Amino acid sequence: MHSFIKNKYSNLYYKIVNYRLANPATEPFESHHIVPKSLGGTNDPSNLVRLSLKEHFVCHHLLTKMTQGTDRQKMFLALDCFIKPIQDRTGIKVTARLFAEIRQQSAEYLSSIRRGRATRPAGTYNHSDETRRKMSESSKGKVKRPAGFNHSDEVKSKMKSNRKGKGLGNEPWNKGLVNVCPHCGKTVRGTLNRWHGDRCRLNGAPSQ
Repeated sequence: MHSFIKNKYSNLYYKIVNYRLANPATEPFESHHIVPKSLGGTNDPSNLVRLSLKEHFVCHHLLTKMTQGTDRQKMFLALDCFIKPIQDRTGIKVTARLFAEIRQQSAEYLSSIRRGRATRPAGTYNHSDETRRKMSESSKGKVKRPAGFNHSDEVKSKMKSNRKGKGLGNEPWNKGLVNVCPHCGKTVRGTLNRWHGDRCRLNGAPSQ
């Protein structure tokens, strides 16, 4: 089994765990891995304990203080998964300082395990035959938009009514903006970025 750092946090952690091993939490409760699976723990009943929702969050917070190095980052990643659900269910407020540390440590760990790994190497990745079969079956019977698809008049009417009143009173960012393309001489209302300026078809053409 994984050995944690012996400190006041691990003492408190095992105090909670041992109490709940003798007195399992009642509804609502969550099953907790005493030694997290990411640290070598298993789903064996001897490694599981029923905790209250608040106790579950507290124990995962304590785990970040009982570990070090990569193990500590793993515990922060696990704690990151608790933030919103635990706040919604228990009312526990996560401080800005703790939130920032959780996110930073989680991001560093994920970055370290993903570094140098291409999810889908360009030009080499192909779905397996089994995956292709499942994709084909899941798309059967689903209507796609054929070429030349148009919304019905009813749908167009609803889309139009939904847009009414939106953006009124806002001055257009490019109102009154006029530019002249230095290559073709065309006057452009707005910027030159799309079809003129450096992208003009006459840019670089020999002068007549």
